[in-house]
Amino acid sequence: MGKELREKGINRIGNVFVPNSRYCRFEEFILPILSELFEEQKKTGKIITPSQLIWKLGEKIGNEESIYYWCCKNKIPVFCPAITDGSLGDMIYFFKFKNPEFKLDVSDDIVEMNNY
Repeated sequence: MGKELREKGINRIGNVFVPNSRYCRFEEFILPILSELFEEQKKTGKIITPSQLIWKLGEKIGNEESIYYWCCKNKIPVFCPAITDGSLGDMIYFFKFKNPEFKLDVSDDIVEMNNY
């Protein structure tokens, strides 16, 4: 089924069907953010957490209809231990494939969630 969908320009993410144009648009938004975080990581040596990635998404999204936008604006952390499940996980995988030194680690977020 996946091959036939791809031939028709449709991506399957779990049980959701997404046109290639939307998937590509999402990729165009995400990859520069991952690159920026990776550059910061190389300079500081600090491993990125999912909540830091979500913070950066909220900072960059520029849409007042986004919960991430408002959480970033109001300094409210967002924790997502399963951030790699879905299309964002695909983007992270492909980015890491090209940049093997990139690190995203949920363990600091787990500690923070339990202490929040």
